[in-house]
Amino acid sequence: MVLLGILLFAACRPGPKQHRTEAQNGVIDLRQADLSSGSYSLNGEWLIHPYRLLFPGDIGIGSPARFPLIWNKLSVKGVELSSMGYATYRLNVYLPAKHRPLAITIPDAYSSQRLFVNGQLIAEHGKPDTSEAQ
Repeated sequence: MVLLGILLFAACRPGPKQHRTEAQNGVIDLRQADLSSGSYSLNGEWLIHPYRLLFPGDIGIGSPARFPLIWNKLSVKGVELSSMGYATYRLNVYLPAKHRPLAITIPDAYSSQRLFVNGQLIAEHGKPDTSEAQ
């Protein structure tokens, strides 16, 4: 009984503070944020490049799209995307000039993906490709 009480107490403890921030038009500005005081969500309006796989340095004009959002509920420039396809999502994150090392949590994805930070590949799941075979 005591163990159950301890477990319940531990489960009711508040977790790390999550700050409410929102990306707008492919940008999130955290330069004034206290990055040592909890986590920041990168949700909001990212830029999407449907049916294009871009790499760092590639130039493309994306369209604003809510992220995260289930792909088959996504409409870009008035055109609803099919449930199958590929795209590049882009978000510019502005950080304070001096900050401690940061981490990013990547939720489970049911598709292949690559994550680049400052032009460097830092995570990859599967092999993103323009064909369904990949």
